Amino acid sequence: MMFISLGVSGLVLLVAWMWLQLAKREVSLPIWSTLEIPELAEDASPFVSILVAPHDNGRDTERCLQSLLRQDYPCYEVIVVEGPSNNGTRERWQAHTPTADAPLQIIQADAMFAGGTRHALIPQGVDHARGEWLLFTTPTTYHAPGLLSRAIAYSRLQGLGMLSLMPRHECRAFWEHVCHPVAVQYLDFVMPMGQVGKPQVRGVWASDAFVLVSRQAYTAVGGHEAVASDAHPEGALMRRVKDLGYRVEFVKAMDLLQTRPYRTFRGLWAGWGTSLYKLLGAQPGRVLAHAMAIWLWAVSPFAALVPAFSFGFWGLDAVQGWWDVVLAVSAILAVVTILQAQSVLRRVHRQNHFYTATLPLGGFCLGAAALWSLTRRLAGEGSMVERASLSTAKELGADQ
Repeated sequence: MMFISLGVSGLVLLVAWMWLQLAKREVSLPIWSTLEIPELAEDASPFVSILVAPHDNGRDTERCLQSLLRQDYPCYEVIVVEGPSNNGTRERWQAHTPTADAPLQIIQADAMFAGGTRHALIPQGVDHARGEWLLFTTPTTYHAPGLLSRAIAYSRLQGLGMLSLMPRHECRAFWEHVCHPVAVQYLDFVMPMGQVGKPQVRGVWASDAFVLVSRQAYTAVGGHEAVASDAHPEGALMRRVKDLGYRVEFVKAMDLLQTRPYRTFRGLWAGWGTSLYKLLGAQPGRVLAHAMAIWLWAVSPFAALVPAFSFGFWGLDAVQGWWDVVLAVSAILAVVTILQAQSVLRRVHRQNHFYTATLPLGGFCLGAAALWSLTRRLAGEGSMVERASLSTAKELGADQ
């Protein structure tokens, strides 16, 4: 019993130390939106084609489209690749007035828009694109007016072939506050965004909210057709671009880019479960290990508080030895440290720190969602990508 208590004590203190290191790293990173980036002259600005394949949800696409048409970049076009729609969203998109700098095209795709076919629609938009650079985004995003100018200038300054930006997840409902921050923090902990561009790092991931790639690099890797079968197409595309010798980066742009992909608990459960499944390589053993790791990382220190509470309730008669006291003190120190780190991280990620105490609930839900997606996949009940996409589309459509 002594060795178990001491082992658990060491484990929860180790988890607390990892949280502390993550918080220190995030605080020390420069904020991308405040970096001094020289502006490109208008005649030196490459033409950019922005492509978005909307779900059947007019309101979100309208917000995204408005933000794209308000960019201060001098030369770009917006291409909406539309699947079959029966709720009048096409008319609302066409009502937007394009500008001379930002012409708008609405293309009726040949492929049927069902769950998971966004990557089948995108290549049809590329066929109509005129840009030297291509920007792929999703209809649930909002782009600040200066985002495109900054992203292009930064890509040219750094000599990048591809740039992906991590958005700030908008949290309005309770479950959004609970799940989104923990999911992003865990992914950034196990796959640091700042490491993506380093040549020696093999693991690469990206966000489908903002993928900016040069036409040359995109063509060289075979475009989306070459990665359509991959569980995480954006990450696979970035990995291929990187393997060809182009420089790539993945940075946070939380002040300039926002997204709200899921709005209900059902959408969060299906969406994050599938996202974790994809981002972790769609490998059953790896997904299972990470689900356990999420629980260990976000839940176990709080579970270790049980002895401390029991001692307070039953009195010192419940203490079997000094090792029980060590466990109780270690658990209390670990939880206090983790909650402080979590509060800091939520502030850095522009999330409401008043939900800090919901960390164990969010971690439990995320680990369970990842196991749910894995179980459904192993049971052969269809593609997790398709199911999550359908769930999200229905959820967003019902919210109109």
